[in-house]
Amino acid sequence: MKAIKDKLWIKTDVGGLARYENDYYHQVSQDVANVPGNPWFICTMWLAQYDIANARHQEDLRDAVKILEWVADHALPSGALAEQVHPYTNDPISVSPLTWSHATFVTCVWNISTNVELSCLRTSSHIQSLRFNRLIQNSKAGETSQSSGVFSLLPDRATPSYG
Repeated sequence: MKAIKDKLWIKTDVGGLARYENDYYHQVSQDVANVPGNPWFICTMWLAQYDIANARHQEDLRDAVKILEWVADHALPSGALAEQVHPYTNDPISVSPLTWSHATFVTCVWNISTNVELSCLRTSSHIQSLRFNRLIQNSKAGETSQSSGVFSLLPDRATPSYG
């Protein structure tokens, strides 16, 4: 996995993981040594899934949490996740929002929060919550408002709390 990350990690301020080396789909840069392809949310979170699946101790999850924070930091202000982002500007490229990106994020958070062997993690201050901007639909008023949501890792499951 280290070799994959070393080869496919985007070496710009944006970061993230490319699908494969010299990925031509919406290719932005020919500098394949630094930008092997555009950063994809899904591929980047596969690294987190690997770390979560192999974690035996709380500290084994540090990189996974950093990746989830990267995802939250690179989402659109609305909270939407694109398929991929521009490796220099972080602008969304291709499909946005992409349900698969959102589902992968939820899966990662769920897998961390339900890992019985790492239940001590749920009260750890450095990963107690992941901030994630979201659009909240006010069904009563029929208005859409944007607010900052927090995915709190609680004892039984990951539950969103908005405010």
